[in-house]
Amino acid sequence: MTQSLETSDEVASSRAIQMASAAVHRYHAQCFWFRSHDANVETVGDVLLVIQRLRQHGDLKAWNTAREIESCL
Repeated sequence: MTQSLETSDEVASSRAIQMASAAVHRYHAQCFWFRSHDANVETVGDVLLVIQRLRQHGDLKAWNTAREIESCL
């Protein structure tokens, strides 16, 4: 994956969606305050946004989570 945020309407793998959704819930206040709790993670673009926000605004655990999610893409 490149460092820049890519957009893609391609459906992400179920594992990536599950992990990204859990990360949004876990790090909502720190990294995803702008995002509704009801917003779904469905596409590769959504997952890439989650990874980017975890890296920009998260702590070391968030960085590790981003790395795990990225490995599912």
